[in-house]
Amino acid sequence: MKKYFIFYILIIYALSIRNTQAIESGTIDTVYYYYQGEGDPAFENNPYFPDNIFGLPSRNATRTLPESSPAEIEAIGTGGEIIVGFKGKVLRNGQGADFIIFENAFINQVTGGIFAEPGLVSVSQDGIRFIEFPFDSQTLEGLAGLSPTRGDKDPFNPEISGGDAFDLEVLKLDYIKYIKIKDTTNIIKSLPQGHKYKNPDFLLNGFDLDAVVGLYLEDEQAVSVNEKTQKFKIITNSNFTEIIYPGIINNICIFNILGERIDVLIRNRQFIDISNLSCGVYFIEISTDNETLFDKFVKF
Repeated sequence: MKKYFIFYILIIYALSIRNTQAIESGTIDTVYYYYQGEGDPAFENNPYFPDNIFGLPSRNATRTLPESSPAEIEAIGTGGEIIVGFKGKVLRNGQGADFIIFENAFINQVTGGIFAEPGLVSVSQDGIRFIEFPFDSQTLEGLAGLSPTRGDKDPFNPEISGGDAFDLEVLKLDYIKYIKIKDTTNIIKSLPQGHKYKNPDFLLNGFDLDAVVGLYLEDEQAVSVNEKTQKFKIITNSNFTEIIYPGIINNICIFNILGERIDVLIRNRQFIDISNLSCGVYFIEISTDNETLFDKFVKF
């Protein structure tokens, strides 16, 4: 009996070690999609991308002196967007904040305000259905790119790291795999004078991404089949792409592999004529009343 008792204790101990090691912190290492908007010409065809957004945020960044080197940040640009993630990992809903986005916002020592070029954040489990984090259109609370990076602090501690932290509990999601950041810098232009984020329009060039860290990363294989759901399906042949979706589609946008928009389709059109497209991989963005869905298809 004593032998079996020791055996059970060893099993429990081994399982506890495995569960402890299953969750880890880390930084993004994958770009799933990128559309660069208008912005600083110095960042066009940036040779440092995507390595400049992988890894930890710039150690040189302070609350009053932001990082500006193309080797350390990527200018998403006005109207741009990017989808990033963690290779082979999912991000779990842990205790408190689950991920932190670092931009190069900074405190203006003359006015006391903050120079910010914010971005709207949404997340997805399947890369198709993205759910947006809510934000306050007056205070801008809930957007990314509002808080200066503190490069000399622990980037995995949202209490001191700077950047903007996001909690999956807000969206009632157990896990996600994809993080989308969509530039919303134009919202700054509509702010009243005296607002802490108000800055001259001519200085605004769009969201600049430094880094994204995840606090509760887990092996993707740990996600059960029951947790994975898909809300729509794409069927493609040489001439048509059919979108099977149970609700009403407001519009559909198609982008080529370079992120260039090549077509905007009419409301609720679920059969797309692709006969005039060249062979290759295309990205498709589907907007409904409640969500934005994203996928890709191949034209043969």
